[in-house]
Amino acid sequence: MCLFFEKISTRTEKIASVLQKALAKELIPLEAEHGLITLTHVQVFPDLSEAHVYVVAQRSSKRLVETLTHRAGVLKKRISHSLTQKRTPKLVFRLDVGSIVAKRIDKLLEE
Repeated sequence: MCLFFEKISTRTEKIASVLQKALAKELIPLEAEHGLITLTHVQVFPDLSEAHVYVVAQRSSKRLVETLTHRAGVLKKRISHSLTQKRTPKLVFRLDVGSIVAKRIDKLLEE
């Protein structure tokens, strides 16, 4: 795990929660193309410089991450009003590989 995330404060947890809720609303229009989109978790750097947003989609998860990365600036601007602090973290979207592996394991156990 990255050194930035070792010490998680209540403040960064709250900011991560607010970011997750605000981003979830912004991703609804993308569900037509990618299927159900799940924001599994958000990790915010203690200095609020960056937030890693982990996502997984029902279809085309890799393409979803590419789309979100391309639109990160627009999404940051749209959600900035949801936060009370001056600075909105840079959004870095990542595929949540753990969820994909868990689905595969569940499928194998069912067989």
